[in-house]
Amino acid sequence: AKRSVALAQGDLERAVAAARAELLAAQSELSAHEGRAQFLGERLRAAESMQIQHEQQATQLRQAAVQASTLAVTLQAEADRLEVRTSELQREYDEAQRLVEERQQQAVAARHALEATRAAAER
Repeated sequence: AKRSVALAQGDLERAVAAARAELLAAQSELSAHEGRAQFLGERLRAAESMQIQHEQQATQLRQAAVQASTLAVTLQAEADRLEVRTSELQREYDEAQRLVEERQQQAVAARHALEATRAAAER
């Protein structure tokens, strides 16, 4: 009976040792998985942070594009207004130039008439 008890006790000690070894292996594996999970969690937070930054940059670029488009429309309107004003000023200049030429012709004609009148008066 003592031998049976000793054999049973040996079997029990081996079973306890095997269970402890399995427990240590499971704890080691759990620790490794927890480390991996922490690493992946940090990577996920970093990726989410980058995504937020990219979304903010995309929003800023869209806003800049809208501003550029608005500015382009404003500048085109100003260019159109200046083109109209330039045409008006060109017409005014052409008219003034025509009047200058007309006045110069009148001045030449008046000078000739004056010279003719002086010549007639001297005779």
